[in-house]
Amino acid sequence: MPKRDLTLDDIKAVMALQAEKPERETYKAVERLAFETCGWRLLTILKYVEKDQVVERVSSSDEKAYPLGGRKDQFLSVLIGRPLAVVQISLQLELNGDPVYNQLWDTTVEPHAPHNLLRDIGDVDTVPFPVRLGSLELRNDGVIGYLLPAENNTTFYAVHYPDEMSENDTFVRQIVQNGQYQGNISLQCQGPSVTATLIIDPRGSVHAYTGILPVLSAQLPPQAVETFMRQLQVTFRTGPIIADPGTLRIPQPAENHGTWSWIQRVGPPKNWETDAIVDADDQARLPDGSLQLREGWLQLSDIDEEGPS
Repeated sequence: MPKRDLTLDDIKAVMALQAEKPERETYKAVERLAFETCGWRLLTILKYVEKDQVVERVSSSDEKAYPLGGRKDQFLSVLIGRPLAVVQISLQLELNGDPVYNQLWDTTVEPHAPHNLLRDIGDVDTVPFPVRLGSLELRNDGVIGYLLPAENNTTFYAVHYPDEMSENDTFVRQIVQNGQYQGNISLQCQGPSVTATLIIDPRGSVHAYTGILPVLSAQLPPQAVETFMRQLQVTFRTGPIIADPGTLRIPQPAENHGTWSWIQRVGPPKNWETDAIVDADDQARLPDGSLQLREGWLQLSDIDEEGPS
């Protein structure tokens, strides 16, 4: 039940936050205000992205069932978890024009003939600037971690270090630990590019921090992600089951968000066989042929996250 009425001062306070603070703080303020005045069990904030012509979820009080950066997929997240994507990016630091150079009189020309012009840029092109990928503070950041091909992928740099990791583990390293950066990515102005292989939530964004530039972000095209989700074919190990000859009659799975079928391994040349499922009922049947013992997988395809209308 609402605890108090919504006032004009409440709206002014949120508008002031929107102008001065990061989006995340504004969304949290709206969440608190809505709870105090309206009361809620679930609060989701959506934003229309005009360039992609999609509605994106930017805040949710239940991020597990309603993750940020996507549409309704609580069915998928509960049934199969959160699908992850492996992407490769190339990072490079380029100057917008020529670098600024020292204009003191004794550094602009050579002191001796023929007095050639000098351009002292302070070795800015040799300074390595560290680049941090991912964020624990931004709720829509989707970076899990990354590998560096230049290191032969010997270390996984993780945004969040799992609590259950062994102290002797040397493969996983947290990007920022106790305030110290150890992500091992650095760029030089006009220098070579650095390639990283990322594991990300495909509906989240990738944020890059340099300390000298505004935070940059990028994400996979929403249309490509949604198309991929619909084309997923998910299998669940099942069996052994007793089946009628020629008919696979088993209880139809309760989740009705796609097409369920049966797939099992058979001998060559087919190797794999797919059968339709007939929903079992309470009617007794006495088939003429012998019953079969089958073992395989239930396969879910043509996934529709919205479910039947």
